[in-house]
Amino acid sequence: MNRWRARVRSALQVWRHHRVQAVLAVLGVVAGVSGLVTVVAIGEGARREFNAAIGLMGGGTLVVRSSGAALPMERVAAVKRIFGRDLNQVVPVASAQTTAQSGSARVDGVRIVETARDYLAAQRLDIYDGRFISWYDQEYESRVCVLGWELGRQLFPRGGAVGQQVRLGDRVFLVVGWLAPMQRPDIELGAMELPELDQVAYVPLATDGLATSRASLDELILRFDDEADMIRASGAVQRILEYDAEGTTFEYVVPVEMLRQKFHLQTVVGLLLMGTTAVMLVVGGIGIMNTMLMTVLRRRPEIGLRMAFGARRRDIIEQFVTESALVAAFGGVMGLVVGAVIAQVVGWQLGWPVAIGLTAGLSGLLAALAVGVLAGAYPAIQAAAVQPIRTLNHG
Repeated sequence: MNRWRARVRSALQVWRHHRVQAVLAVLGVVAGVSGLVTVVAIGEGARREFNAAIGLMGGGTLVVRSSGAALPMERVAAVKRIFGRDLNQVVPVASAQTTAQSGSARVDGVRIVETARDYLAAQRLDIYDGRFISWYDQEYESRVCVLGWELGRQLFPRGGAVGQQVRLGDRVFLVVGWLAPMQRPDIELGAMELPELDQVAYVPLATDGLATSRASLDELILRFDDEADMIRASGAVQRILEYDAEGTTFEYVVPVEMLRQKFHLQTVVGLLLMGTTAVMLVVGGIGIMNTMLMTVLRRRPEIGLRMAFGARRRDIIEQFVTESALVAAFGGVMGLVVGAVIAQVVGWQLGWPVAIGLTAGLSGLLAALAVGVLAGAYPAIQAAAVQPIRTLNHG
């Protein structure tokens, strides 16, 4: 313990006698470590978002949207008939906005989604109370609905939404289900906009005339086993849906591809930052080495005296490397704080997720220590080469 205290005091002497040089050297380490923490945080955040989104949407998902005219249901039936078992889920969606009301509670601008029973599994939703839309509801055009969590709380603050009646627009529906709060990640993918599903009311697609015509829809979610199956089928799906569909514009959204593009952009930015980080760490290391060389010159008599009293070359090298590593570690700790702030700011400005955890912290500290050890190695070797007789005679 006393040995380490002595080395900490020696490291503090570096600051006392070479303040300007030490500050400049530490600033280089701070800049390098903060950049490294930012890169690791962005990369880890991107990786987690990618994995979470793939788990949520699936790698074999294809979303088709139509504008100009609604997508005919017979085309959807043709897709089902042709691909059959290759399709895990075919989820038609028609949507609109209206007003939801129950008693004195009223919510404006509610999104109404007409869909099928597979929507629950496709969107990874969970039921809090009751059930979701069933095949019976679609077949017999039942006037039932399922409420998102927040919408249910707004309409029924005391709970007990299931079994109550809700007016959606000018029609009355029986609430048969209430969804659990959403646990999905916050993912922004431009065209692949994920709606706020907690504020949605779901009704059977066969309910006539609520949002759109019962014979048409504006979105279709197709889920294949994997991405390869989806890519092979996408061309045929496009030909089926666009056949003799004049005046209708189709948009084909592949979530996994959009995720890859975003992940690639984040990776490129991370590599650019990594290059800058490496330069700053090298600059910081050179600064520490120069500072330690001046320290060796100033302390030559002390080194000679220690060696005269039996200190080995190994002891001298260990002492100066330790002092250099402690100076770098101080810069590393400061860099962790600065890097965490920069990563949060970058994530906030660009809308990217960042993950500042143990990996980022350890990476920054290990980088700082590595710079300190490497930068202190040459000055330590020079210190160990001091001849005790010469230094004492000139001391």
